[in-house]
This record gives sequence, structure tokens and C-alpha cells, in this order.
Amino acid sequence: MIRPPPAPPTSRYQSPWALRFGHPGAQPRLRLFCFPYAGGDANLYRDWAAGLPEQVEVVGVQYPGRGMHADAPISDCATLVRRLHAALTPLLDLPFVFFGHSNGALISYELARRLDGAQTARHRHHFVSARHAPQLPRTRRAIGRLERDDFVAAIAELGATPRDILDDRALVDFLLPRLRADFTLGEDYRFTPGPRLPCAASVLYGTQDALADAPHSRPWSELFSGPVRLQAIDGGHFYLQSNRDAVLEVVGGELRALLASPIPSGGGAAGHAGPIHACPISSLTT
Repeated sequence: MIRPPPAPPTSRYQSPWALRFGHPGAQPRLRLFCFPYAGGDANLYRDWAAGLPEQVEVVGVQYPGRGMHADAPISDCATLVRRLHAALTPLLDLPFVFFGHSNGALISYELARRLDGAQTARHRHHFVSARHAPQLPRTRRAIGRLERDDFVAAIAELGATPRDILDDRALVDFLLPRLRADFTLGEDYRFTPGPRLPCAASVLYGTQDALADAPHSRPWSELFSGPVRLQAIDGGHFYLQSNRDAVLEVVGGELRALLASPIPSGGGAAGHAGPIHACPISSLTT
């Protein structure tokens, strides 16, 4: 069983890099760090705590250039991960889980690779969602450095931004720096081989997602030595919003299992790919 410390020193820790969402009065035994997609912010996960066990504290990761985080957006993955690690380290004192969607999956993976030995032992599970495995070559055209109108048109084609926002020129110009930085970060990223992460993982993909389908999601299993489950969610690339309940069902199931079961301090045997299990689509669609 995961047992809470007597008095967490991080109970009052505040940072522009982390928005903490939990149950009032509850003492967390497990933290779920949630990494947004390109252009998103930590408030995407504000309502998640209500659908998860009260012993779980949800931490929405806030990249620079949004919300109260006034620093300039960062377009280099290594730089962002280095700064994230420094900012989030005080909150890595409890057992924790990472969840990253699209660009957030990439950032969360690279942050997990940077953890020290004690932090790695507390890294209980990793969810990567709607992102092709990082060792695969990119197939989508780069848009981060397009001219303004071409870039906005490319964002519109992705289908996640409401038309009324795209038609508001002042608002779009306000959002452009963080959007460009986030897309450039993903497009400039180059995978470097290294040791597999020793924790278990869940790889989520949308049944209608042309950007990260099952064949491009399955190779994530090569990057973990713990068991890996391939999970299908009904929807396109932004099923995180359109099918939120199905995502929370998957995440909540894993978290409840972690809270209820003894967990070894280590993970799987390093150096060997974890077994991958495909979960039937019918059990996860709504």
C-alpha cells in the first residue's frame, strides 16, 4: 500500500509551473502530473480531481507564457524539461504518475528520463496520450515557423480551436507566441536513444486520430521496461476533451490499482522492452 507521510513538507508549495487541484482537506498519497498539448495550459485538468480518488492530487503542469506564468514561452524541449525538473522537484516527494497528451506526452517522457534515482523509484506509472512514439520519424509537415496567416490556418485545420477564437485577431495574436513555441518544440525535437524507463505505462490513442494511430503509438512499448497497455479511446486527436469520461476511466482505474496494491520500489528489469497488451476498444469507448 502507498502510505502517506506524517506531514508533507510540500503542502504549501506554490509555483507558477504547477497548478494543484485536489480534494479539500484530503492528504494526498499519490500525485498525478498532467502535461497539456501544444497551446494548452494546466487548467485543462482543473476538473480531473473530482473524478479521481480523493487520495490523488492532480498537478496541472503550466508551461511558461500562459496563466500567471509570465516567463517567455520556451521552444526548446531540453531547456523546458531542465526548468520543469527544477521547478517540480519539491512535488516529487510522493509516489507520482505522469500523464501527457500530444506534445505533453513528449515533454513528460523527456522529463521522466531526467529524474534521479530516488525520483525514478517513486515514478509509478506513465500515461502517454495521442502522440506517436518519439523514436519514429515525423510525417506531419512543420507549421511552427509559417507566416502568421498560414500558421493560423494550419491551427484551424487541427480542429481544436473554436472558430470565434480564430476570428478574434487580437486574441489570436495574444496566443501566437505560446502556440508557435509549443509547435516548434515538438517539430525541432530529435530523439536520443537511452535506457528504458522502468515503470509501467499506458499508451492511449484515438480511434479516429490520423496524427497518432495504433501503429504509430505501439512503439512506445520499446521505451519502457515495465508492462505497457495500448488503450483505444473513441475520438480524434482531441479526445481528451470530446471523450473526457473515457480517459478518466482509464486513468482512474490505474490510480485505484496503485493505491490498493503493494508497489515495489523499483520497476521492470531495465534493458528489456515491457510486454504490450492491447485493450479492447469496446471497453473504453462511450
